[in-house]
Amino acid sequence: MQQDDNIKKLFEDFNPELSSRLDFMARLDRNLDAVEMVKQHNSASHKAGRRIAVMSGLAGVVVGLLLAMVMPYLRSALVHMASGGGYGIDAGVIEVLATVGAYCVVGLISIFVSVSTYNIAFAMKGDNDRN
Repeated sequence: MQQDDNIKKLFEDFNPELSSRLDFMARLDRNLDAVEMVKQHNSASHKAGRRIAVMSGLAGVVVGLLLAMVMPYLRSALVHMASGGGYGIDAGVIEVLATVGAYCVVGLISIFVSVSTYNIAFAMKGDNDRN
């Protein structure tokens, strides 16, 4: 009961100044327009982000496919380098290591191209947003 009295005392002096109905509606319209503008900007930004991600993924896949065509030459070069060193490693082990090495090189280059494409496209998108 006393708590109710305390709450009543707290709000007795509260008489906020009310603006006119037209001022309120004008301010509400401005705020709604600002919200709509932000929503449109976010939507365009998300579309551009998806486009950049697809573009960078495709660049990585294309480079990976192109490098897969040269993989036999890369593998044979790695075998030649490893067997010419006189390390005394079995030829079968050298073949396996050269194959794994070739796959690693192709994968790393593909990832590098994909990430670089993403970074470049994202930087270009950022420049367009400022203009």
